[in-house]
Amino acid sequence: MRVVVPVLDRFATKPLSVVDEGIAVVLGPAADEPVPEFQINHPAVWRAIGKGGISSLGSTYEDGWWSTDDLTGVLSFFVSLLSVLPAAPNIDPITRRIRSSRDQWVGIGGDDPHVQAHVLDKTMFHGTGRFLADDTDLYLASLARFSQVCERLELDGDSRVCELGTGWGAFALYAARTRGCSVVTVTDSETAADFARKRLANAGLSESVEVKVGSPTMVHGMFDAVVSLDADVWRRSPMVTVAIDRLLDPAGLAVVQTSVRENASIDRSFFTVPQRPTLSAITGSLASLRSRLVSTTELVDDHQRTLAARVENLENNREELERAGFGGPVFRSRMFGLVRDQVLAAEVGSRAMQLTLAGSDRAAFG
Repeated sequence: MRVVVPVLDRFATKPLSVVDEGIAVVLGPAADEPVPEFQINHPAVWRAIGKGGISSLGSTYEDGWWSTDDLTGVLSFFVSLLSVLPAAPNIDPITRRIRSSRDQWVGIGGDDPHVQAHVLDKTMFHGTGRFLADDTDLYLASLARFSQVCERLELDGDSRVCELGTGWGAFALYAARTRGCSVVTVTDSETAADFARKRLANAGLSESVEVKVGSPTMVHGMFDAVVSLDADVWRRSPMVTVAIDRLLDPAGLAVVQTSVRENASIDRSFFTVPQRPTLSAITGSLASLRSRLVSTTELVDDHQRTLAARVENLENNREELERAGFGGPVFRSRMFGLVRDQVLAAEVGSRAMQLTLAGSDRAAFG
């Protein structure tokens, strides 16, 4: 604390109240409004921040080493210090928790459908919804997004669709059920694949949708439409554009939803690992390919409303999660991830976008 707090105070552009063993210290500039409180529950938090920077905040929050009633305020404070704190190491220096790039982003409980059911709506879609009115709930927003994507891809009963990033099978189920198309969907999660197969079987759509486990390289052939509504696919693989180009029929269309960064320099912390691509990086990756980018649509408002609705779902289902054995670290992990995404969108220019690509022989796009 004696080493880290003076550094934080010196460079802070926002206020933060640090409470450690009954001692309260306010860092940063004076404020007329209530200051977020960073309550220390384990003294090793300071060593974690000193050695691991913001990369240690997620795991130590999951473990209850610090707490707050204003998670948004605390994370906003630390995001403002990205250029000051140490770059993220490959291993959390305190908890010794080694994580893959996927686990660093997903957090505890991210691959458990029982946990996700208390965060998502009943479609189990974890992409950005489409809010058509002020009173639109998350379920209707997800259905509206699926409908919009199907219309943009011009899907019908003869369409062959490849989906990169199955999620929990929400879009594949919707497209096969409402448009009658055939879908090949690929995920790198065996748990997600099993869940998707079961819900497709229950809907009588097992013959229409094939679920594969692995990378996009295991999908062969060309498709009338390629879709990727799973932003994690783009964070985990810089080669998604290559996969789309390989799989998309020259006369076909592709729709991608992902989170992009406005600032290419912000890529050092737990908040942005794996790195989100910049829009220029995506367009640059398309320069040498056959497919071309024909439109981009900002989803900033929809994304913020989607995240806010999921935070509300999680808070409302807290007691039920705890009764099911998913309280404590799992609950904190889910909440940390949702609030982190809200802060990123507000503070460092991370924003959701929908990109439409056309095959090389596509004459026009309406």
